[in-house]
Amino acid sequence: MIILLGLMVMGTGPSKELRAAANSLLGYLSLLFVPAAVGVVAYLPVLQRQWLPIAVALLGSTILGMASAALVMQAVNRRYPSRFQQQIGFQVEEVGDDE
Repeated sequence: MIILLGLMVMGTGPSKELRAAANSLLGYLSLLFVPAAVGVVAYLPVLQRQWLPIAVALLGSTILGMASAALVMQAVNRRYPSRFQQQIGFQVEEVGDDE
């Protein structure tokens, strides 16, 4: 994105092929938002009544998803350490092993 911004500032801009591909994708982008907007409008009274449980569920599932991704990443790093970690002698310590 920074390179593209630099090219646009210099006046070069994207190539014709990139411009054509982007314009064709942008033409269909609004179709992705139509079902969500229709759902919000159709269920607006329900959303207004149930906003707190919806917000709690969204926040809780986001935190749970991030925590599970972090735990999976830690397990993968322990099982398959990278070459960089092996070169510098990086050791992953187990949490809670203070004995």
